[in-house]
Amino acid sequence: MASGDDWTRRETLLAMHLYCGLKFGQLHGRHPDVIALANVLGRTSGSVARRLSNLASLDPAIVASGRVGSAHASALDHEIWDEFHADWTRTAEASGRLYSRMVPPSAIPTRKEQRQVRARRSVPAIPARPFVGDLETTVPQRRRLAQAFFRRSVLASYEGICCITGNNVPALLSASHIAPWATHPTHAADPCNGLCLEWTIDRAFDRGFITIDEKNRVVVGKCLREYLPNEAVQRRIIAYEGNTITLPQKFHPSATCMEIHRQDVFLG
Repeated sequence: MASGDDWTRRETLLAMHLYCGLKFGQLHGRHPDVIALANVLGRTSGSVARRLSNLASLDPAIVASGRVGSAHASALDHEIWDEFHADWTRTAEASGRLYSRMVPPSAIPTRKEQRQVRARRSVPAIPARPFVGDLETTVPQRRRLAQAFFRRSVLASYEGICCITGNNVPALLSASHIAPWATHPTHAADPCNGLCLEWTIDRAFDRGFITIDEKNRVVVGKCLREYLPNEAVQRRIIAYEGNTITLPQKFHPSATCMEIHRQDVFLG
């Protein structure tokens, strides 16, 4: 694919998959994942970065913050954006399967390779792997792809920081579903149905001991107070009551999903 050619549906699907998994500050041509995708597509990393910026301009969370991204989103960009939002689970599975085939981990350049590329002022193309199809696979594989997509997207949206405690240790963070995925499968891979939470807070949220109100403040259920006085419960959970969560850079939490959590999960 020549660098100046129009983007295809498959290429835009790959770009949207990458967009969801990157922090806003990583949407540039120097990021190794951007370089890897550019290599596979036979495009420049700058071209891929501009496509990601086009997609960012469609994200309400980005626009609301005043970071408008690019003003050149195409009809195809809009189409792929709408397709993801119409069925996150299916598109996460399809794009994840395609991405893993065409952009294997070995295609992501190391820091040394990036320096060599900058020295040459060019990015060599890596032959694209043939695309077989995006739907025929087993249920466990589909679920794994959707869950991996969900985690990457949520953690990237929140910049890898717990939105309640500020914890930024990757190994201690979870991508928490707001509306339970088991009872709301259409939201299973939707990053707008996710919060980045550290493990203790994640378990408290999942079990309904805490929730988030309409003003994005932490609400602690009365049932949790039955465990007081306990310094750990007070310090690690109840101390955050009334605090406003830090909203993500991308994909703001869905008001609908939040209401589902308050009504169906929160113990009160």
